[in-house]
Amino acid sequence: MTDTAGTYVAAIDQGTTSSRCAVFDHSGAIVAVDRREHRQIRPRPGWVEHDAAEIWSKVQAVVAGALARAGLRADRLSALGITNQRDTTVLWDRATGKPVHNALVRQDTRTAALCDELGGADGEDRFRELTGLSLAACRAGPKAAWLLDHVPGLRRRAESGEIAFGTVDSWLIWNLTGGADGGRHVTGVTNAARTMLMNLDTLRWDPFLLSALNVPEAVLPEIRSSAEVYGTAVGQLSGVPVASALVDQQAALFGQTWPDVGTGENTLKPDGVVPGDALLVRRQADVLGVPVIRPRVPEATCLGAACAAGVATGVWRDLGEPRPNWQREAHRTPATEAPVRDREYRNRRRAVEGSFGRLGEGGA
Repeated sequence: MTDTAGTYVAAIDQGTTSSRCAVFDHSGAIVAVDRREHRQIRPRPGWVEHDAAEIWSKVQAVVAGALARAGLRADRLSALGITNQRDTTVLWDRATGKPVHNALVRQDTRTAALCDELGGADGEDRFRELTGLSLAACRAGPKAAWLLDHVPGLRRRAESGEIAFGTVDSWLIWNLTGGADGGRHVTGVTNAARTMLMNLDTLRWDPFLLSALNVPEAVLPEIRSSAEVYGTAVGQLSGVPVASALVDQQAALFGQTWPDVGTGENTLKPDGVVPGDALLVRRQADVLGVPVIRPRVPEATCLGAACAAGVATGVWRDLGEPRPNWQREAHRTPATEAPVRDREYRNRRRAVEGSFGRLGEGGA
């Protein structure tokens, strides 16, 4: 293996409210991070949309910002990983690279009636055996079907291969690797699994599911593993391998070093904004009765995507090597004794059970 001591890996975390880019060194320490928010578009109650073009613009900005903060050029990056908001659905024109409609966000509920119709007598469990998912408005497959039926002329264009469908990972990879000029149309398997269009046994788009949801195969990306080189970036990241794509929760799991987390000790390792709230961390330890470990790198989703990309490109040798990247900064042990904790739990449970049925009586 080549000397990697001076190499860096970047990760894009494209979330529901903002986009971030973090740069990590070979030890797993954050060198720099940049963050930009994007608009939340609510045309009707229950409808939530994002401008996919704005998201791409914000991603470009945070990449440039993180590199500037780190004092690095793109040629110092060995790999780029992506982690993204789940289920949010983008349809775009393959020739122009422009979205044909705002992205439908996970929280958007406009497909609730469609999901009821699809469920029929089986309800939300109709496709669970094939997909592992309940039939719900948050899924990307029903969102794609809604767009195809409600944007004039879109279904015809989709069936002829003019339109591309993807969750946010697909949208970013396509743009990063060239967009309309040869961009790769792929998706990571953890994102594909959220669409209700992938068969969990075959890890392929399922003909029965596509037919049931009325989504043409011509719009779909190629399903790839979570950690492999999908293509090479162009533009500001020219030459950098784009090498991982994971849904946010799976990226956070990997960032928490799941190949290791065999010590025999029950602990809670929060990430994101939670570790910075000392009162919340203390309360969690007291209520759960287990130690709460605050990580030195709270950006677990970014770290997970970066580690996966680094493994795919040889920065780290295998799935086990990134383990040392997770380092504790603080360790909060429970201060509440077990009898007190058990009493509080019983009181809380009685209060919850006492509220059953009270809504119909005008209660809170």
